[in-house]
Amino acid sequence: IYINATIETMPEAYRTLGQLLDRQEAAEACAVFVEKTLQMAAENRAKLPERDRKSVLFGTGSTGLACNAEGSVQSAVLPMVGAENAVKTDEISNRGGGTTIDMEQAYVCDPDVIILAAGGPYDTLEASEWNALRAVQNGAYYEIPNLPYDWMAAPPSVNQVLGVWWLGNLLYPELYDYDMVCVAQAFYKTFWHYDLSETEAQQMLARSTLKTGGSQ
Repeated sequence: IYINATIETMPEAYRTLGQLLDRQEAAEACAVFVEKTLQMAAENRAKLPERDRKSVLFGTGSTGLACNAEGSVQSAVLPMVGAENAVKTDEISNRGGGTTIDMEQAYVCDPDVIILAAGGPYDTLEASEWNALRAVQNGAYYEIPNLPYDWMAAPPSVNQVLGVWWLGNLLYPELYDYDMVCVAQAFYKTFWHYDLSETEAQQMLARSTLKTGGSQ
């Protein structure tokens, strides 16, 4: 059985699975959560003036230069929350590390915000060749929570639903105004059937806050 399950079609995918597996109640809870997410993102995106949309470099790999460029499946959350993908290319890769750029290209796009997959150069940006980028100077760089999966793209599946809440709250807290710990707990309970503790959620979000002295 093949079920199309992009983030936009996920509610129907869950309902189909619920019928096939005779788990309609659990599937409906997941479908409703996704629909709520999509509606929230659409409403907030509509409120966001073009001039206030932040450009984001979404880096993966040990160097952070393997980027999920505009149009890639992995970067779908960015436009959904009203952000602009800083990396644009004619050759979009949806495999592995995405589209690899060099530091010169990173400086050309000079993003407002940098988000990095776990295992990347988060700890060394300020002491490396990244340090003159605006995002680094402003402390606007973050590591994506990644348990049990990366919240943004690895794999590009239901975890992207949580990524909408995380990235929206990170970039535009005045619009995406809620307690991210509570949202994470609700998501883990609904989708993973796991009671995420407040401490566990805070630990996962520890690298998702503005650095001391930075300004967005």
